[in-house]
Amino acid sequence: MAVRMWATLPKDHEANGLTAIEKELVASPDGVHVVVALVNRKRLTVEDDASETTPTARIVHIEPLSGEHADAARGLLMAALKERTGAVTLPFDE
Repeated sequence: MAVRMWATLPKDHEANGLTAIEKELVASPDGVHVVVALVNRKRLTVEDDASETTPTARIVHIEPLSGEHADAARGLLMAALKERTGAVTLPFDE
């Protein structure tokens, strides 16, 4: 099963913390930022011929992290990746 991502961020500025790093995103397009996000299912697509269902996830709240919070989140990300896949590095860390 594949999961799609809804392309639109929350319109509510309180729920879209990416506006706080807008200047950094413009100045450093290749920079990687650590964020924490809450997602839910926006829609479920059913392909009858192939008997496949594809959920589409949407971000309902997103916040950038920095400093110790970013380091802690990166550690959680690595632990979750290892638990899910057995991999020990993120693709952009190689």
